[in-house]
Amino acid sequence: MNGATKNDEKDTQSGNASRRRRRKNMTPYVSFISENNEERTRDRERRTEKEERERRREKEERRREKEARGGRDEERERRHRERRQKQASNFRLKRSSSFKTA
Repeated sequence: MNGATKNDEKDTQSGNASRRRRRKNMTPYVSFISENNEERTRDRERRTEKEERERRREKEERRREKEARGGRDEERERRHRERRQKQASNFRLKRSSSFKTA
């Protein structure tokens, strides 16, 4: 190993080196998260109390609507089901046609 110390050699064997590298690589990401959180806090402080109440009320309203539906969105479930069926039929079609050409 070029320029590696005895410690690094030991770390490599125990898997600590990769852990250390991972930690070193994480730092920019962690700092980005904290900056993002600070920015959000500043935004929240900038919003007036009235806007904040309005936002909370809308959020609560959406939650209540969802609860009234029983937490289910039939339209979304129907689209999901159709997509699954389409995928399955495409798969069957593809599989059968590949046997014909082979």
